[in-house]
Amino acid sequence: MQGAVLSGDPTKPGMYVIRVKFPPWLMTRPHFHPEDRHVLVISGTWWAGAGDTFDPDKTVPLPAGSYMKQPAGSHHFDGAKGEEVVIQIVGYGPSGTSFVRPQDGPTGSARNGN
Repeated sequence: MQGAVLSGDPTKPGMYVIRVKFPPWLMTRPHFHPEDRHVLVISGTWWAGAGDTFDPDKTVPLPAGSYMKQPAGSHHFDGAKGEEVVIQIVGYGPSGTSFVRPQDGPTGSARNGN
């Protein structure tokens, strides 16, 4: 996954805007953030799921133009299935990502559940 900071600094107090590109079949494992995040799908269909168990079949499709709020502390997983996806995230830092299972990395294949 690729990301770019468009405004602010997610590591410091204050508003930030980032853009993230997910290649096809790349999804995050269950994780959470300390701050509310506001997500806009710029292109492609972003798939979002909730909970502590990674299950790409239980994700909801969010097509380009969709908006979703991820409340602070909510456990979720998300990413791309069969196409590249670009999202924009707005939040108020400092930001961070904590994985439900610390041994999980931030990426994997939606096809095989890794």
